[in-house]
Amino acid sequence: MLELKDEINFKGRNIKLNLSFKNVLRSFDLYEDKSLLDAVKAVLITNILAPESGLLVSERLELMPFIFQYINSLSQKAFPYRFNKESKNALSFKKDFAAIYAAFYKS
Repeated sequence: MLELKDEINFKGRNIKLNLSFKNVLRSFDLYEDKSLLDAVKAVLITNILAPESGLLVSERLELMPFIFQYINSLSQKAFPYRFNKESKNALSFKKDFAAIYAAFYKS
């Protein structure tokens, strides 16, 4: 099973993460919302994924892609064959939600 850490180290600080399946999908939806400013996205997404971070907005703008990179690295480990963008089998968070959920499932 895929190992999810509860914390990441960001600029020398341990940031506790809440990477439940629902939170990750909600965050990806917010990230893709074109009507929101980047600063608003950063605050909303970090409130969902790292609610206890206590970071300033400027730090949250840096933390948001850092968390997404961490999530993507986990996905690549779980589904290495699905990250070839030229393949018709490329990973889709909407189409592959069941497999992704299984990878994120914590027992």
